[in-house]
Amino acid sequence: SLFNILLFLQCLPNGVHIREQVILIQNAFPTLEKYIQSIHTINGRTIRVASAIERKIVSDFKFVLSLKEKGINLFFTDIDYIKEIILSDKV
Repeated sequence: SLFNILLFLQCLPNGVHIREQVILIQNAFPTLEKYIQSIHTINGRTIRVASAIERKIVSDFKFVLSLKEKGINLFFTDIDYIKEIILSDKV
């Protein structure tokens, strides 16, 4: 499917299931670390995406980006414009 929706379980470090999460790759947008206010935590514990899921997200993102480069733009945002603004440091 061209619309890559990822469903994964968000778990505490001890493996206790919290809730399911969905990531819609087409909602991706460029950013820089300086715009990230804080890391996601629950009860003071850092919540991370499992490495296998992280690889899947990156892989799906690269696939959708490759489609964009071929003229099939599935992104909901204008990622080129956002990237241009961020890199020009006008924000």
